[in-house]
Amino acid sequence: MQAKEKIWGQDLLVFSGNCVEIHLLKLRPCPITGAPTSCSLHTHSVKNNLFWVLKGEVGIVMNGTYTLLLENEMTEIFAGQEHMFIAAVPATVIEIVWANNITEDIHRKNEGRVLSMDEYYNLIGAA
Repeated sequence: MQAKEKIWGQDLLVFSGNCVEIHLLKLRPCPITGAPTSCSLHTHSVKNNLFWVLKGEVGIVMNGTYTLLLENEMTEIFAGQEHMFIAAVPATVIEIVWANNITEDIHRKNEGRVLSMDEYYNLIGAA
């Protein structure tokens, strides 16, 4: 697993599959000046986030409201909610990402039904 270097620290993708991702985030303030760092202020169309602070503390801005998460605290951010995190001190965070509407991810051309014998034979290629 390769960690992605970011302005705010490192992002290690631990798991990805079936509309779920787990990331280990190593957040830090600026190594040169010590100033706080942040990810971009953003939203997701279908993704939800759960941030769980394992070590340190992390500021979360969600829909314009700031919350400080301490060790062993977590928060959920749902699709469409504007958010960012802020690292004023070093922190280790688990981020779990999952997609909405997994069970609704079907695009039907018709409804389930009782087939006429003609439809049945046509579908199976029998004459």
